[in-house]
Amino acid sequence: MEEPIRTPFLAVQKDVAGAMDAVEAVADAVEGGDLNGALLELHMGLLKRLSDAQIEARGLAEQLTAAGGVYPPKL
Repeated sequence: MEEPIRTPFLAVQKDVAGAMDAVEAVADAVEGGDLNGALLELHMGLLKRLSDAQIEARGLAEQLTAAGGVYPPKL
């Protein structure tokens, strides 16, 4: 993979991995009976990471389109 595309790809991957960690943190808080903690983890962890991933994914999509990719793919 070319470096200009690799950088945003890795950023999306990092944010999605962070979102998965946040899902586990929410589940742990719920299992512990801490609903307020679960809401905090949901807001601060999961929603933030997914928002970051979406921003990075848009940038990646723009680069892939500029490189000649077509979205949605024609089947």
